[in-house]
Amino acid sequence: MGYFDHPNVCKLYSTYKTSLSLCMLIEPCMGGELYTYMRNVDILSPEGCRFYGACVISALEYMHARHIIYRDLKPENIVLSANGYAKVVDFGFAKRISARTFTLCGTPEYLAPEQIQMHGHDQAADWWACGVLIYEMAMGAVPFCFIDGEPDYEMNPTQMYGNILNPDYAFYLPPSLDPQIADICLKLLTADPLHRFGRLTDGAQDVKQHPFFVSANFDWDALYRGELTAEYQPPVSGNDDTSNFEDTEQDHLFLHEPAYEFPPTEWDFDF
Repeated sequence: MGYFDHPNVCKLYSTYKTSLSLCMLIEPCMGGELYTYMRNVDILSPEGCRFYGACVISALEYMHARHIIYRDLKPENIVLSANGYAKVVDFGFAKRISARTFTLCGTPEYLAPEQIQMHGHDQAADWWACGVLIYEMAMGAVPFCFIDGEPDYEMNPTQMYGNILNPDYAFYLPPSLDPQIADICLKLLTADPLHRFGRLTDGAQDVKQHPFFVSANFDWDALYRGELTAEYQPPVSGNDDTSNFEDTEQDHLFLHEPAYEFPPTEWDFDF
């Protein structure tokens, strides 16, 4: 995170540690998680899918240009700033790579086939997860949990993996689904990573130039500059308003020890 500086990536300002804890001072994103918003509205409008999808695509393009794969894309790891812009956070599974890597990590619903089979994966795995995310925003559930047109939210991971690995799996694409959303999802959810959108010759440009964005004259530069208006404006009353986050029990033992500050460039690689 200390290596990144992008409007759609949550910024790390500094790190601290005690004998018990590593603490990270990050950019405040008081709008809450995208996951919470998605659960509240059930499904997002095509405009919402386009805006949040674009935020994620822009972040992935930036990370991949720096040879970093993210590997844990999901609504819980996307937070909203006070102006409604989405930012990727939680880089626990991120990794700098030069070719392929083989670690099986991530969230079952978002794993690409090559990750499950441990054939080795690269940036293409993030683009697969992006397809799952856009589908979930539009349909209210991930694509591989549908049975006879209804989502099974309790589907076990083994059955989920079977659906992901099934080359004949029939995606549930009802007539009510925007055809451009359906098309971009299918191009991102291509089983062969070498033929998957985002991993072709033009990289992220293929995704950004898909008709889902082009037909709406989506302005990627304006998104980067923060000049677009998000469809959803989180209710944030001030810089210390935490009402968009659930209350959780926190262990504050680390506060009783003196903390030592380490700038991001001096990361503790032995942690």
